[in-house]
Amino acid sequence: MFSEKDFERLWFLYKTEGEPNGVSINSFCIGNNIPYTAFYDWFKKTQKKVVPVEVEGIPEELVQASNGEQDVTKEKPKRISPNKGNIMV
Repeated sequence: MFSEKDFERLWFLYKTEGEPNGVSINSFCIGNNIPYTAFYDWFKKTQKKVVPVEVEGIPEELVQASNGEQDVTKEKPKRISPNKGNIMV
């Protein structure tokens, strides 16, 4: 039986070593003696918790709605960050 930590380590190793080299997750699991079906069940169960989100600028609706009240883009400069953020759901 594989633990949560085993699957977490496998996922980390795959993202750092397997994926950049073009190895499929199925082949990576087989190479590490872990049944893909067990890994897939763990992945489906745990990966629903975090959703990657990329935010760029202000939505047009907010810019148009705020034109009458105040110009939002002039008061607060748009923050540009090299890192993408995640939102926990």
